Amino acid sequence: LQVARERGYSYGMSVGAADAQRGQSYNPQRSRYWKNATEGYDNDFGNRGQYKQIFRNAFEQGYREGFQRYAYDRRGRWDNRWPRRY
Repeated sequence: LQVARERGYSYGMSVGAADAQRGQSYNPQRSRYWKNATEGYDNDFGNRGQYKQIFRNAFEQGYREGFQRYAYDRRGRWDNRWPRRY
């Protein structure tokens, strides 16, 4: 299920960075990729539910890193859209 990890992380990184750049709040669950969680899935991979769980976990990690990368304002301070718990 390495494909689920790789795809989830990659999509998450892109979506998180795009959300931060557009000034949107931190919310990985808003993405259709997170909701569907089947990008790259093939029946040969087996359990779809397990694929979705791994994809979502990796998506959230990638989203967090992508969002964080772009969540600084021009003076280098944290933007208040970034949740403090991370």
